[in-house]
Amino acid sequence: FVEQNQRLFSKSVFSTSRNQHRSAPLLVPSIGNGYLATVVGSSTVYIGGLFNGKNVNGIELTPASHRARIPAYLNLNVTNSEVDYTEQTTDGKEIFHAGGFAIDTKQGVYYERAFSGANNAKVQVEQRRYCHRRFSSLIVHEIRVDNSVSQFPEDVELELFATPGKESEDISFSIVDETKDYIALQGSINTPELSNSLKVKVGVVYSKIPSSLEIHANEKQTFSFFFTARTNIPGDLTEPSQEPWKAALADFKQARDFHNDDNSETSLMQEHLRAWDSEIWSKGNIQINGNDELAQVVQSSLYWILLSARADWPWSLSPGSLASNAYNGHSFWDCETWMYPPLLTFYPSIAKSLLQYRFNHLEASMAKAKGYNQCSSD
Repeated sequence: FVEQNQRLFSKSVFSTSRNQHRSAPLLVPSIGNGYLATVVGSSTVYIGGLFNGKNVNGIELTPASHRARIPAYLNLNVTNSEVDYTEQTTDGKEIFHAGGFAIDTKQGVYYERAFSGANNAKVQVEQRRYCHRRFSSLIVHEIRVDNSVSQFPEDVELELFATPGKESEDISFSIVDETKDYIALQGSINTPELSNSLKVKVGVVYSKIPSSLEIHANEKQTFSFFFTARTNIPGDLTEPSQEPWKAALADFKQARDFHNDDNSETSLMQEHLRAWDSEIWSKGNIQINGNDELAQVVQSSLYWILLSARADWPWSLSPGSLASNAYNGHSFWDCETWMYPPLLTFYPSIAKSLLQYRFNHLEASMAKAKGYNQCSSD
């Protein structure tokens, strides 16, 4: 999408010139890495295995156990940008500049290209959002600004604002650290599923968002913003006694200090793309020739499964994906019947994590079955 417009017509890149956030919000794509996920432009981030609310054997209470909502503190917007515009040249000719929105399901990256500024001093603004495949606690929002595309470039100031939505009703967050670069929060879910269940702690660190970005004439700049989240769910922390916000802060600093030169093979973006390739696409894929519509359906379905699962985080899959609270984020027989087989064929380590989830929670499943009189006391 960035360099080659013809990629928009591939079977793995889905694009539009319309802002679906406003015109058709149900069609907005999701990004995720199997640990955390979000619907692009939404006010919510979910972590696999992070739930709030009670469940009793055989009886579902209100509010039932459901995915615990983390506000999307990195849901950024650039004001005064247009998807396309027409520029009048000195000889009277009109040049049409097109932007748009695209999800690359091979890269796990959502792109948004638009223009901002006065007609004769437009700057190209490209936003890239992704949940990092290698660094699983990390969400990245990059804003690339090219102030050399118009006839008469001028210094430009772009306004930014964040829309994280209302405070979470599932997690009571409080600020535990704040600097000029970031804000760190920690909280606990309000209600565990069972009386003896862990009251999970959640730590979040996110970039402080400036009110504006200044780009001088003929300059190109990339601005990077980060969101990291960790929990004390068993297996999430290297040291079980560590506070989740401190683990999230370590991840944040790693991302901030990473080499973020777009042209570098060691940039965050390149590390993300390499992880998708080495962990996923190099293992296998489903390719369909002669029926582009079917190929797109299969590719997008596979992408939605893969954004919701990973080998090192055994919390299975639910209808609607990790980016959704559909069916309260719970796993059903659908997982092993419909989602497990293609994963087993191409990505056995991820498939194993789905079964590991069932094994890890076998005792709770038996207790649940007894509540429905479907399991003997033995």
